[in-house]
Amino acid sequence: MADGFSLGFPTACQVEQAAALLGDRRWDGREGDIPMIEVSPGAIRLTRPDLNRREKTLEKERLRRLKRVNEEAAALQLEYDLAQANEDWIVAEDSTPLLKSKPVHRPASKPGAVTCWSKRSRARMILRLSELDYRPMFAGQLALPAMVTLTYPGDWQAVAPNFYVVKDHLKRFFQRFKKAWDTDFVGLWKLEFQGRGAPHFHLFMVPPTGVASAARRARHEMQLAQWEVNGRQGRKPGFRRAVGDGLGFQSWLSQVWADIVGSQGSERTKHEAKGVHVPEPIVDLGEGMRAADPRRLAVYFSKHGTFKAKDYQNVIPELWQQSGGAGHFWGIRGLKPLRSHAVVDFDDYYLVARTLRKLMARRRYWDPVNRRHLYQKAPVNSFRYRGSGFITTNSGPKLAADLYRLIQICGSGSVVEQRWITPTERIRELRCNQERRKEMNRQMNEEMD
Repeated sequence: MADGFSLGFPTACQVEQAAALLGDRRWDGREGDIPMIEVSPGAIRLTRPDLNRREKTLEKERLRRLKRVNEEAAALQLEYDLAQANEDWIVAEDSTPLLKSKPVHRPASKPGAVTCWSKRSRARMILRLSELDYRPMFAGQLALPAMVTLTYPGDWQAVAPNFYVVKDHLKRFFQRFKKAWDTDFVGLWKLEFQGRGAPHFHLFMVPPTGVASAARRARHEMQLAQWEVNGRQGRKPGFRRAVGDGLGFQSWLSQVWADIVGSQGSERTKHEAKGVHVPEPIVDLGEGMRAADPRRLAVYFSKHGTFKAKDYQNVIPELWQQSGGAGHFWGIRGLKPLRSHAVVDFDDYYLVARTLRKLMARRRYWDPVNRRHLYQKAPVNSFRYRGSGFITTNSGPKLAADLYRLIQICGSGSVVEQRWITPTERIRELRCNQERRKEMNRQMNEEMD
């Protein structure tokens, strides 16, 4: 089953080969918009960036930073010279001159307070999840994914008064996960809110097997054995027990999350019992198909936040809004995007844009109850007026191969381009032929006369 999950995700070689079919990856240096088709494991994205302007912008930013550094260095040097001239400096024990006044740093600009999960953030999340390379997550032989939920106790206002405390809890959880299971956390996380306002996290991950701190205890036993062999010279290797050592993943998670949150008394007992939810791994075929490819996995992970009936889960509670709002609602750890682009002509670019716009208008799916095919609007897509946008798909390289065949048949450089003539163009061509015949007949009559 683990191979079934891993084989459903395109490899880097497949993505690069699919992009190479559509066009060249090199930019010839021309100015203006450059039409590009970007291929990823679960999405096709159309962009038309101005690469020349982008290079100029980066160069201006580099010069601006260099100028600011030179100005700050000159100000510090002037301050040091004035202090030295006025003997307004002190000498430390190591004879290093130190200024009494510290340089003034500009305060960092603070972003606006986030009060809800915007549609743009949802679209970016779906696009990014469709672009990720999930094969490292399913590299193990028993790599079966699961959706893990971390909740807060009844008195959540005392332990989670603002967003920064909650993010610190998540950060400490990742640190303890690495210490207990001897590997970094690889997966996705999403922040949501219950009807009572309490926050909770959804983690899409592969639960580890075995018991917690097994690798750390094995290393300690090896160090202890080496210490015995060396005649017990030096300090005896110590082993500091941590919360949840020797337990399976679900039991370890319950105790560790309750310890991180820090609830006390009876709330601590209740939180250890019901604070986490670890479902059974996705082992049957019906559940496995929900995460069998990049698009299905993205929809499966984000389904909690895309339903209209659950929009309240993405609204920040009043307590947090008074303390400055929140930050990111979702995040990725241990996974990197896999993209490859191709530079095409504008004619082929608009041809692909029109095709994808029609493709995303509706999708066919099988209704097992009525036993017939039904149509629905594509759940996640984004296309703007100028043709740029993206569409999610079960296999990006497969859709890219279909677009390649479309360009070969209907594109600007196709061999059978003459067959695709609109009725208006056909009428115009017939009129031109009639005009030529009349002109030829007139010339022949003049020669005969």
